[in-house]
Amino acid sequence: NGLKDIQSHLGTSEYPRLRVGIGDSGQRDAADYVLSRFSSDERDVIDKAIQTSVEAILYWVDNGVEMTMTRYNAKNEAAQ
Repeated sequence: NGLKDIQSHLGTSEYPRLRVGIGDSGQRDAADYVLSRFSSDERDVIDKAIQTSVEAILYWVDNGVEMTMTRYNAKNEAAQ
C-alpha cells in the first residue's frame, strides 16, 4: 500500500522509481515472502541487488532517468 499512498499524494502513478524484483517462486504468499528473513544464499543475492541499486541511483542523479533505464534495465550484466 506504500505505492498507493505515494500515488495518492502525487496525484499520478507516472513517476520514475527504482524497482527491484523479489525472485519469488510463487509457492508462498508474496507478502509473507518479502517480509521473511533472508536465507544465507538469499543474503548474497540481496547484497548484490542493494549494491547495484545504489549504483543505479547515483547514475540516475548524474545522468537522468532515460540513460539510467537504458543502462540498468538490460537483461544481462554485460550491458552494464
